[in-house]
This record gives sequence, structure tokens and C-alpha cells, in this order.
Amino acid sequence: MVDLEGSKPVNRGELFFEEVNSKPYEISISSNGVDFEVIAVSKDRAVNSFLDISLGGKSLRYFRVLFPEEAAAIIKIKLFN
Repeated sequence: MVDLEGSKPVNRGELFFEEVNSKPYEISISSNGVDFEVIAVSKDRAVNSFLDISLGGKSLRYFRVLFPEEAAAIIKIKLFN
């Protein structure tokens, strides 16, 4: 989970996996760290080692990536305004 140390508008995010990822994942955002809005869920399909997510300027403090079945290595997460 990434904590931006305050709510900020974010237009898009980039995730960089260590290798091609086929493990199920869920990406969610929150302004308080308790109530999370799910913004992306994998559909049992492989993604490249790079994932681009549109957030449309949503205000958030926390950006969370969950792997419900098996962990996957994330090299880098970038969030852009």
C-alpha cells in the first residue's frame, strides 16, 4: 500500500511487475485508509510486466494492490496528477 501522506488528485497510475503477471489482483484507493473503493480487478488473464490505470483525477491518500491467492513482486508504483 502506498500512503501519499495527504489526499491528492491522481489522474493515472503505473505498476511495474517483476515479470509477466497472471496472478489475480485487486487495486483499490482510499482517502482514510479504512474505506477502500475497488478500481480494478484482474479477470484471470496475464498482463504484461507493466499496468497503466486511469484514475480520472480522483482524490486519494492510499493506493493499494492486493493479491488474494499468491503474492507477486511489484518493482515500482508511480502515481501522476
